[in-house]
Amino acid sequence: HDVVINNYQRFIEVAYKFGKTIPDTLLEKLSRACELDIKLMMPDGKTPDLNDGCRRDVKGSYEVRKRIIPNDKRAKWITEGDETGKPEYTSAAMPWSGFAALRTGWGQDDTWALMDAAPFGRAHQHEDKLSVLLYTNGKFLLTEGGNYAYDESEMRNYVLSTRSHNTVRVDGQDQNRRKTDALTAKGYTFVSAQEEMVPQNYQKLEKEEDIKKKSNLEWNFSKKWDYAKSAYDEGYGEDQDKAPVHERAIYFYRDKNQPLLITVDRLSDTKSSSETHNWDILWHIDSEVEKQTDKYIKFADADIAWSNGETTIIAGQETPEWQGFIATGTKQGMYRAVPCVDTKVNANAVRIVTVLTPHMAGTQCKRLVGVKASTDLADTAIT
Repeated sequence: HDVVINNYQRFIEVAYKFGKTIPDTLLEKLSRACELDIKLMMPDGKTPDLNDGCRRDVKGSYEVRKRIIPNDKRAKWITEGDETGKPEYTSAAMPWSGFAALRTGWGQDDTWALMDAAPFGRAHQHEDKLSVLLYTNGKFLLTEGGNYAYDESEMRNYVLSTRSHNTVRVDGQDQNRRKTDALTAKGYTFVSAQEEMVPQNYQKLEKEEDIKKKSNLEWNFSKKWDYAKSAYDEGYGEDQDKAPVHERAIYFYRDKNQPLLITVDRLSDTKSSSETHNWDILWHIDSEVEKQTDKYIKFADADIAWSNGETTIIAGQETPEWQGFIATGTKQGMYRAVPCVDTKVNANAVRIVTVLTPHMAGTQCKRLVGVKASTDLADTAIT
């Protein structure tokens, strides 16, 4: 997205050097395009490194963009602190790109959450639909594999996979949208950022409304609670088994002093009423484990509890497959271990509720000790 903005900016600045004028309509559209970074922005002022993205400093980006949109109200807010340009919204839904960014406010000490319901990309994409992130206490608390070096290492394979994200695996298999993606399914591959292999006869392969439908994002924002929902039904494993379907809804309690993240996963086999699957719900939490029970886990600055299933913690595992790592940079060797909470359940259809409550380490606050919710898909009650 930022690459597109940057390309237009270079064009416009060259035009200005030659004394040319630029239509206001183009500048207005670029202004709206730039605001995506603000909608996604975490409390530290940076964008999340989704897929092969990076944690770009939004203020720095706008300092450059002010050269072409000097009177933009968002630019004045983000670079100069002009409160008249502060967004009227807090949380934001982006149905075209499939993101829902939820926040308690715009300060550095606020809490931010994101649900990724994005359609599969054209390059640099990960198999990560329905992954959830949480930034609080000045850090990425609920994190993911991130962006790693473009090599053929196990770490690179790991960050591309579903198992490095906060979503669900089925029968030990990852999501596999890549197999039938409109470009990659025809044999075109993307080797690296510098060597994108794009067919010469490239045509628009999808209608715009079809792209929007792929995110199937629903949302509702209220004074205290934010809600977002989507589903994954595009296949798991090499055979792209489409019988298992994962529907996820998240509820974010926007209390700055005691935020709360509730995730409701409805897992089912849509082709059989008797076929069971091994479902794994994964959560990468960048915090030190203090206490583990069969109902909840206490971390140094967060508690997590689940309604049913057996949960284990995996960190720094290399065999039989990599699990419990995050990238610390995009060069080879830049990664470290992090706890991955894995909730396992074997069922044909099941509802599992997971609750995450962050808190400041060393402070007195209410602690989470359990979650009660039935396994019935149709049920909506949670204690």
